[in-house]
Amino acid sequence: MAGPIAQGVGMIQWDDVPVYVHRQPVDFRKSINGLSVLVQESMALEVFSRSVFVFGNRTRNKIKILLG
Repeated sequence: MAGPIAQGVGMIQWDDVPVYVHRQPVDFRKSINGLSVLVQESMALEVFSRSVFVFGNRTRNKIKILLG
């Protein structure tokens, strides 16, 4: 059942948004700034592009997602 989206709720249409996965484990103590540096330096991508960046921890049981 489709209806209007409530105020304050965002919707992403995944058809046209690229998703990039950082394949090496990431130290989850990194904040948004640390992950942004990884995107720019390690992945050679623009942080503020309309993209999704996914990071996993060493044991691969958690993820962090950065929306550009």
